[in-house]
Amino acid sequence: MKFFSPVVRHTSIRAVLALVASWDLHLEQMDVKTIFLHGDLEEHIYMEQSDGFTQLGHEHLSLDDGSFIFLLRYVDDILIAAKNMHDVFALKALLSQEFDMKDLGAATKILGMEIHRDRGSRKLWLSQ
Repeated sequence: MKFFSPVVRHTSIRAVLALVASWDLHLEQMDVKTIFLHGDLEEHIYMEQSDGFTQLGHEHLSLDDGSFIFLLRYVDDILIAAKNMHDVFALKALLSQEFDMKDLGAATKILGMEIHRDRGSRKLWLSQ
């Protein structure tokens, strides 16, 4: 049996971490306790795109105040980056309502890469 899970690329993780350091963003981590979120279906499902559907990957979304959140997912590991910690807490609460999540707090390791950070100098180091 094969499983496929769309995941973030390592280069995308590094690019967002560069933005985290440069823009002094908060960086938090969560873990999805249940990797397989949906069971196998016996039925066939037929769906149609809704009117006004935006092509995936070409939409621009922002919060009402113009702030933003980066959410990077690699299977069951999630990184969340945002300027406002209130936005991070709100997203964590929303995810925890929908899925069985573990809040890991400030990110220190992702995919075998240790994250070291000096927020005062806006520098971030990765080590493996």
